[in-house]
Amino acid sequence: MSTARDDAAEGFHADADSVLCAAALEPERLSRNRHFSLFSHPALRKAHSRAQSLRHLARLLRATAHAFDDLHLEKHGPRTHLVYRDDAISLTRRIALEPLELSLLRVLIGGAAPGADALQPSEPDHRRVHVALMALGSGFDAADAATRR
Repeated sequence: MSTARDDAAEGFHADADSVLCAAALEPERLSRNRHFSLFSHPALRKAHSRAQSLRHLARLLRATAHAFDDLHLEKHGPRTHLVYRDDAISLTRRIALEPLELSLLRVLIGGAAPGADALQPSEPDHRRVHVALMALGSGFDAADAATRR
């Protein structure tokens, strides 16, 4: 993710990684309406959109991971691909994730995806998300957001 800055936005000093994590973990605290100027940067808008996609994916996996015929991670260079197959509807889905996105997905799921052992959060996952949230500065309680999951 890029590191676009917006120092004038409501006391937040955000980069794309911190917006990604904040918008995924606590979307109501980093709303686009309240922090409109923060989202004037394309990289931050993209991070906000990606956060929404990760929240949706986490909800799907928490609810239905046990129903997939195959769910695994494949390493492809710096990215990891989450791959799952659902034979009932002849679907194979492959989702490319950056390291922070994978950690964030694991934190969002919080170990609540039966049958998805590869998505169990670890201490390094929590630490990676916490470090990204710390970039938001005093306007956001990073420790509270990262540990609430």
